[in-house]
Amino acid sequence: MKKSFRKLFFGILIFSAFHAFAGLPPTSLKGQSGSKVTTFDYLVPFNQATQTSGPTSLIETGNTNVLANPGWEGGTGSWTASAGVYTTTAVTAQLGSGAKAGSWDSAAAADTLISTAVAIPAGSYGRNGAASCQFLCASGTCTHKIQAWDGTNILSEETITSSTTVYERTSVNFVYPSSGNIQLRIYSNANEPIVYLDNCYLGLAEGYNIASASQAQFIGSAYFATTANCAFTRTNTALGAMTDVDCPGPTVELNPGPGVIQTTDVDAPKVTVNSLPPGIYEIVFTGPTIVGTGAVPAAMSISDGTTTSGQMGTNGGVNHDAPFALVGYFTYTTSATRYFEIFASSTSNNVDIPIMTGNRRLTFSIKRFPTSAETIARPDQTPASWSGYHDSTCAWTRTNTVFGAPAADASCAFTERQNRNFGTVTSTGAKTPGITFTPTRAGRYLVIAGFHTSGSSVAASTSFQLVDGGSVVVATAQNQPDVANNLNHVVMQGVYNSASAGSAVTLDIQMKSSAGDNQILAYESMPAIEWTIFQLDAPFPTPVFTVARASVIADTANGYGSTNTMIRRFTNSATVGTALTLTQSAVDGDKVTVNSPGMYTITYYDNFNAVSIMGISKNSSELTTSVYSITIASTLAKSSTGGVDHTGEVSWTGFLDATDVIRAHTGGAAVNTSTNTKFSMQRIGN
Repeated sequence: MKKSFRKLFFGILIFSAFHAFAGLPPTSLKGQSGSKVTTFDYLVPFNQATQTSGPTSLIETGNTNVLANPGWEGGTGSWTASAGVYTTTAVTAQLGSGAKAGSWDSAAAADTLISTAVAIPAGSYGRNGAASCQFLCASGTCTHKIQAWDGTNILSEETITSSTTVYERTSVNFVYPSSGNIQLRIYSNANEPIVYLDNCYLGLAEGYNIASASQAQFIGSAYFATTANCAFTRTNTALGAMTDVDCPGPTVELNPGPGVIQTTDVDAPKVTVNSLPPGIYEIVFTGPTIVGTGAVPAAMSISDGTTTSGQMGTNGGVNHDAPFALVGYFTYTTSATRYFEIFASSTSNNVDIPIMTGNRRLTFSIKRFPTSAETIARPDQTPASWSGYHDSTCAWTRTNTVFGAPAADASCAFTERQNRNFGTVTSTGAKTPGITFTPTRAGRYLVIAGFHTSGSSVAASTSFQLVDGGSVVVATAQNQPDVANNLNHVVMQGVYNSASAGSAVTLDIQMKSSAGDNQILAYESMPAIEWTIFQLDAPFPTPVFTVARASVIADTANGYGSTNTMIRRFTNSATVGTALTLTQSAVDGDKVTVNSPGMYTITYYDNFNAVSIMGISKNSSELTTSVYSITIASTLAKSSTGGVDHTGEVSWTGFLDATDVIRAHTGGAAVNTSTNTKFSMQRIGN
């Protein structure tokens, strides 16, 4: 009796514990506590839990928030103030949510409140990040900045939205560095009013304030034109290259890019595309095919020299063309020039792509789908800017009639003012009047340099030029003092064009004077040089929204349904996505049910031991009737094969509604080569 009671007691305890945890919202920012002291063992990400004396308190912030105490429910821990008064508040009117909020009264400009450093996980390298908090200003106007900080650099910052009546959220986005730590920092621009903080977040932006989107891109299309004596040919049992010296190179129809389709004639059904970026690519070849001097099975595929995709069977028969549509998919993680080529094989004799007469063409098209990391808007693709200065301790002098750099000023200091998604900018030399930065992408940059200058010789011409570290002049300026050593203000501005991203760029101010010296120097404690850089080219195209990938592919004939005697069955199958459901039945045959309405493309080829009819039916109830004789309303496509061991193919593209049922529907003839049978269906649009 005691054992039974003990089991019952532990069962209730376990149920209670799991029931309590089941009540936790997965992304709540506040803790949950009970009035009873209980001991639990639990795992939460990034130590996002606080053990207090008395009742156990659990703070769960969701798996992507790396802040250990984002809502100050655990007190002041995991945050450090450089100066001022830092504490928590429990006053209801000062709370964003929960029982506590942070409270900080900075003492002066440049004071900071900063979260505990967290090592950047490898899975976050190069990905989109977000830093966010809710703020309430106690009085007046708060001008604090919220910053994403790596311990050395400001990755992104924004002045907070100030309100004395309601909590306002301010967020910044950034791109994670590939090493080091990440922190959220609040920066004071003056002796600020008290600011209350609550519900902060630091982590991946995906799923927080950036949503993923499928942005399909049509890269381009081309064709091999009808040309006398042209028939790409291969006579081999192994898949390989086809050739014919009589055939032309491709003619480009459309090529919006990215990537440039080449027109080089290489005597093969091969298309080269230069500078393809990373992504998933859909390659489509269409045209006629024929197998010469015998009805034998043949096969075709698409190769990029490393990977083969889209392999299908075909058999045009003797002097009998059969249309084909090859569809292959290739994934690339780096930018490079790629080529796509049709491979073919035949069990005997030759397999041809004949385009010598009758306006027949071989066509090619390429479409790009984004990688999983790409989004509607990425911070590293938005306009970037930077400003900073060489301070009042800096001064440079050059006495020469030829342009050149002045001697370095080792006492000079260089300071950043603003940085919006720009990266690190440093002074050249130790220190010379110039800057060094690394462009995050190719394009144009507006560079502005403003400074005071003086010359020792009256009426002498003093000149300046901004060069890119080589011989390319970005901007020029000239000054002619009317009084010796009189200060004048000069502004140089020009557009620097970066041909590529990722390599450091140096922009130097060079100086000369027609007589005497030429100086750059500070005036009444003002900076010696003020620098500003704007990124002019922001690749922000309107996203082309497409549907999620969805497909059903089945191959290798497996007879027919025992009841539905005209409905093909298949041995192998693969389904991607949720828009389609494949149901396989020994009794009813195989069918595909549409779950999501949209545009679909269907291809079906088969191989029989006699002349046979084959096709694709929709919502047919005539499942023991040859596809040749069913109602036209139920028929999407149909065709006949030319004879024994001839492979036939049908295809259809159009709109389908949810609950529509699609079948490979034949005349019931027995298969000749089971492996030369395939059914594929893909969703291509809404």
